[in-house]
Amino acid sequence: MTNEENSPKIFVPIKDALQGMVTGFLEGSKQNGEPIDEAIHQPFLSELVTAFYQLNTFEAKLASVDEVFANYPVFEPLQEFCFDLFMVNFFAADSKDLGEGYLESQEWMAIEERILDRGSEFLNLLLYINESKETEATISLDDFLKEFLLTEDDLYQDEFVIYEPIIKNQHLVDADIKDILDTTETISDDEIKEVYAPLM
Repeated sequence: MTNEENSPKIFVPIKDALQGMVTGFLEGSKQNGEPIDEAIHQPFLSELVTAFYQLNTFEAKLASVDEVFANYPVFEPLQEFCFDLFMVNFFAADSKDLGEGYLESQEWMAIEERILDRGSEFLNLLLYINESKETEATISLDDFLKEFLLTEDDLYQDEFVIYEPIIKNQHLVDADIKDILDTTETISDDEIKEVYAPLM
C-alpha cells in the first residue's frame, strides 16, 4: 500500500458537518435556556474527529465514536445523526481502500445486519447527495424520492409509507420556511418529523 492508502481518512465535508452539528447543538441549547458548558465543546469535537480519522476496521472505529458519546452524555441527542455522517464518511473515504467488491462481500453484509437499527432517515439524504455529487447529477427532492428511494416502484412501498408526509408536501419545497415548519406539526412519525424541515 502507498502512504496515501495508509493515511487516516475523513471526507472534508463530513469534518465540516461534524463541526456545524456540534456548534448548532450548542446554540440550540442556549435558545432552550439549558446552555451546555462550552468548555467541553472542543474536547468533544476533537475526540470525535480523532475517532473518525483513525486507521481501523469499520466496527472498531464505530465503537470509538460511540465511546466518545458515552464520555460526553450531554451530546447524546446527536449520536444517531453522527452515525449517519460516519456512514457517509465510510462510503466516501474508507471503503475506497477495501476494493470494489467489498460492499457486496459477506463481511459487509454481516456488518449491515448488525447496524440495521442505527442512524436516522437523514442518512438516505446524505447518501443521495454524495452519490449525486459523484455522478454530477442535479439534486432535487423529486429525484431523491422517485429515483433514489424508488417510492413509485411497487417493490419499494415500505419507503413510500415512511416518506409519505414528504411526498404529500413536496409541493412546499420552494415555499416559505414558515409554511414548511407549520406542516411539521401534522407529522406523527417522530423519525420523519426530525428530518422533515431540513430535508425540505
